Amino acid sequence: MSLVFEKPTIKDKDLMNKILFKEKRSDALAVFGTYFLWSDYFNTKVCMHKNILFTRFDSEHTSYLFPKGTKSILGVKNSMDLIFEDYEKLKLPQLYIVGLDISEVIKLEKVCPKKFDFITKRDKFEYVYSSTDLANLKGKKYHSKRNHIAKFEKTYNWNYEEINIGNKKKYIEFFEKWFAQNNKEDKLDSGEYEAIIKALDNYKELGLYGGAIIVDGQIVACAIGEKINKKVFVVHFEKALAEFDGAYAIINREFSKDLSESFKYINREEDLGIEGLRKAKLSYKPSFLISRFDAKLKEE
Repeated sequence: MSLVFEKPTIKDKDLMNKILFKEKRSDALAVFGTYFLWSDYFNTKVCMHKNILFTRFDSEHTSYLFPKGTKSILGVKNSMDLIFEDYEKLKLPQLYIVGLDISEVIKLEKVCPKKFDFITKRDKFEYVYSSTDLANLKGKKYHSKRNHIAKFEKTYNWNYEEINIGNKKKYIEFFEKWFAQNNKEDKLDSGEYEAIIKALDNYKELGLYGGAIIVDGQIVACAIGEKINKKVFVVHFEKALAEFDGAYAIINREFSKDLSESFKYINREEDLGIEGLRKAKLSYKPSFLISRFDAKLKEE
């Protein structure tokens, strides 16, 4: 049977999450929201066949994710056979399996020995933190963070609140302002603005959760994410207005306080190779990183 790929819709959420949750993963590829929110930008297509999730990206060059939900090496082999069949049917110039973690690299090499070259993708490594570490910021390693927050607290009349999607317009206005401040007027270039609007438009249906920092009635920082499993929450978006010094530090702390009651870890996703973002993510002392690799089929 050939795989039939289609763009993911809200109706796919429950079945996709059922497959993804079985894997007990801690990464952003373990939740439906990641696939759905970025589906337009990456031209994401999915196929659920025999309780296995296949994903194909028809963007810059066609690529596939490692099949999710495979329970055995035989299952991996059979799933890879279907991916090879799709690749040959499309007559693609090259076969790429992208976004693998180390366990998937091992499985792929086992079923397809010496067929792929593996490339480490440091820009795509995901940062996972102890929620209590981010909430409490104890010890010398967080001294500068506490200073930033103390300055913010002394300067502004602020409060933290859970996102009320009934007031969606004010959150859209906040993100519009952030994109304008960051010289991203052509917002669709990165796909992030489009993904944020999809998140706000489908907030309840996706099961998203978020928080905001308010100064004198104005949103100055906002974070939105979703549950991966009982222990891990992933933050999809976190933005703060530049003129409010310390706003990033305080939304990180307050959102983490909120989440720490329910989750042991917070996944704050990748740094995209942006030097300042990498420095910031490392400065919060992650508990661990989730490695990422791409696999490229070797020339015959």
